[in-house]
Amino acid sequence: MNGLKVSLLGGDLRQAALAGFMARNGADVRVFGISPLCLPDGITVCRDIECITEAAEVVILPLPVSGDGIYLNCPLDGQTPPVRLGDIFKLCREKRVFGGRCSPAVKKRAEELGVTLTDYFDSEELKIANSVLAAEGALSVAMNELKVSVFGSRSAVVGYGRLGRALVPMLRSLGSRVTVAARKSTDLAWAETFGCDTLKLTVTDGKSSVVSLSTGYDVIFNTVPYWLFDADVLAEFGGSDDCPIIDLASAPGGVNMGAAERLGIKVIKALSLPGRYAPYSAGKIIGECIMNIIDKEK
Repeated sequence: MNGLKVSLLGGDLRQAALAGFMARNGADVRVFGISPLCLPDGITVCRDIECITEAAEVVILPLPVSGDGIYLNCPLDGQTPPVRLGDIFKLCREKRVFGGRCSPAVKKRAEELGVTLTDYFDSEELKIANSVLAAEGALSVAMNELKVSVFGSRSAVVGYGRLGRALVPMLRSLGSRVTVAARKSTDLAWAETFGCDTLKLTVTDGKSSVVSLSTGYDVIFNTVPYWLFDADVLAEFGGSDDCPIIDLASAPGGVNMGAAERLGIKVIKALSLPGRYAPYSAGKIIGECIMNIIDKEK
């Protein structure tokens, strides 16, 4: 990284932390669209996208790159007018460009303008490390919402992908009795091996087996981006908020929010937890991922 000219555009505190990480690893770092108040000392702030892209060898866009597929995601700088991604891509045809969670619209626009855009969020290593931060964030949400301690509680984790696998051992280490709900028999077998109760996700007569989680639990974590908790299932939960559902799933989520509100069921939508609860760690993970990609290309 010594002397590598890196420009970072937009983003949240993860991008600010990433700037510091790159500088500590020897890169010549400049940023655009991030308030100086959020940055470590020694980082050059530019106010012009032509200036910041011209000297760059590597351009790093944020996670996510854009909220609408048109403008750069730039939440840390309210003074900068909205910047079109197309205007950035036109200046980056000869640059190495990275971005996080690039939508099809963003990828298409980059391709149209002759830019090779690498989505660092496609990295499996990054996703696994990110899931640990998300699991910690989910625990923080639960501790703020629960009326009982995690120790001695009964919890359920719906879905046993990366996030579920990171969250379950954390809950168990704090003394919670955990039920894992999943479709795959192999996932249930692994969960059982680690001392969890299990529930196979099935649909019978139009109703999901998650209805069995409606009684006896203190908190439910959902990681499945599918409406398992539809109106019929939620009707079985009653109107008590003693067992909050913490929905960690990406869009469209796993809970019918309208039905939950009508029925008085407490649902906490908890998305982008790494960026909210551990932005510096998340920025470091992104930096390590990008460095690995560059090193492999060399």
